[in-house]
Amino acid sequence: DLAKRLVDAGFAADGVVVETDLDKLVEKMTEHGGNVYVVPNYTSMLDIHGKLAALCGSNQFWEN
Repeated sequence: DLAKRLVDAGFAADGVVVETDLDKLVEKMTEHGGNVYVVPNYTSMLDIHGKLAALCGSNQFWEN
């Protein structure tokens, strides 16, 4: 739903990527080399935050 809204709002369709596998998402993000914007839904927000925190050597926000 959000991907369609972004395209309808003018984002290039080939620039909007929907990835449901968090490990693949992190792999794609690290290969990209530029700015990456992750727009998770509430359900996946804590999972992706944990993966990114571990990747960057940071704590979960509630552990700071």
